[in-house]
Amino acid sequence: MPTIPRPRWRALALGVIVALAGLPALAQTPAPSAPALEPEAAALDRMGAFLRSLERFEVTSEATSERAFTDRKLTFGQVTT
Repeated sequence: MPTIPRPRWRALALGVIVALAGLPALAQTPAPSAPALEPEAAALDRMGAFLRSLERFEVTSEATSERAFTDRKLTFGQVTT
């Protein structure tokens, strides 16, 4: 089995010691607080929380599209539930 040359072994050991020495500092760092939301984002967050609290809800959509020709115009309506 090949051995690690002495200078590399020392550098590797030093790197491990430095990495392990920094771990307690990372553990004590408080988690960053959530940034303040803009009013529109806060409103969307409240609406989302309300919808998640419901067991069921229904969405109905009505759409109209028009297609114009030289001599007439066609209108299409659609309701999606």
